Amino acid sequence: MLDPAPRNATVTATSELDVLVIGRTEFETVLVKAPGLTRSLLAGMARRLREHETS
Repeated sequence: MLDPAPRNATVTATSELDVLVIGRTEFETVLVKAPGLTRSLLAGMARRLREHETS
């Protein structure tokens, strides 16, 4: 959702949960309204890049 390239993922829940499906516009709104979430996403992306660079 951060770029227009197609992407898919498979997730398996280990417990019962509720799922919210949102589109790109709604996701971008959440990023603006929830800066803590945005920082967490960026930190996760940085960690994944570091792990990829060292593998």
